[in-house]
Amino acid sequence: MSDRSPRPLSVGRANVSNAVTAWPFSMTVAPNGRAAFVIETSEPAPANATKFDQLPVGRRLRSLDLTNPMRPQVANTVELGNRPEAIDINPQGDLLLVSTSREPGRQIHLVPVNGTKLGQPQSFQIPVQAGDGAITGVRWHPSGRFFAVVLTNQNAIAFYRVDRANNGRYQIQPWGQPVQVGQFPVSGYFTPNGQFFVTNSVHWGQDVDGFFVGAPPGSLTSIQFVADGNSPQHRVVSTVQTGISPEGLAMSRDGRLIATPNMIRSYVPWDDRRLTPYSSISLTSLDPATGQLRTAGEYRMEGEILPQGIVFDAEGQNLAVSSAIGFDLTERRGKVHFFRVIQGETPRLEPTGFKASVVRGVHQLMLIP
Repeated sequence: MSDRSPRPLSVGRANVSNAVTAWPFSMTVAPNGRAAFVIETSEPAPANATKFDQLPVGRRLRSLDLTNPMRPQVANTVELGNRPEAIDINPQGDLLLVSTSREPGRQIHLVPVNGTKLGQPQSFQIPVQAGDGAITGVRWHPSGRFFAVVLTNQNAIAFYRVDRANNGRYQIQPWGQPVQVGQFPVSGYFTPNGQFFVTNSVHWGQDVDGFFVGAPPGSLTSIQFVADGNSPQHRVVSTVQTGISPEGLAMSRDGRLIATPNMIRSYVPWDDRRLTPYSSISLTSLDPATGQLRTAGEYRMEGEILPQGIVFDAEGQNLAVSSAIGFDLTERRGKVHFFRVIQGETPRLEPTGFKASVVRGVHQLMLIP
């Protein structure tokens, strides 16, 4: 019989302001694993704050030195626009992509980086519809020549090409027309070959009870991305259903598996009849040659609230999922849950029984190479 008794957990900590009220895309890690970068959507709450709108607006981007992962150190800070929403680092590890969609004329920022040293941000205007959270996700293409922008209020994904001028400044230009996807898209990943972009939609909106509380099942959409030519025609090739409110998203390193943590209605007040005392994980397979998606299964997480962070290990054999807090009244903390990924014609998840107790409100997980 295997030993599943509790054991000490080695944890490295650094105090870096971010916000669980933001989307779970506030951190990215350099390809060499030696630096991390965190955006501050909201500043720490004042002592007397009780409501979301009392949180001071965040503006900062910070870098962390991860040379010793057990002793991370804040290394550098720059100011961006109001409420940065999402961040990603290019495959070359020298350019950060950040969205601040509530800043007219400054919705996208490119920030040069050398190790942990942050350069001067360069800001760009892109066409977005007005409103909170107009851009919730950004992602670099594997080539580093393009990036995707999730236009949440427009139910669309837009693609841009990045060019560097002789003076070291950057230029961006639209690459094809935006592609319509499911209602209220949140984030996305390019497949490793760069041929497809997969996005998750939570299907929230004005036509939903409580805007998001009564949401129907979410969805995944696969878009064929065209990198060549002068007039690229990107198109949707596949769509499948997920669990309810799939805010987080993970893709295995080989691009063949996708997982979403589904919040369902685990977060509503305990006296709300719509409460679900559980959340779930959806597992989906993707054909890297055709971009076709296929539902593999949905797995309940009993007694867990607000799962958002999710990540595969390097081999795609294990999956880690965070929950912000649980229904267990004896320990009001967050947890990281670990699952085995069973490969095969129809992949599936198998609970390992192992959990790590972490700070309440954990909302993003990243794999350090």
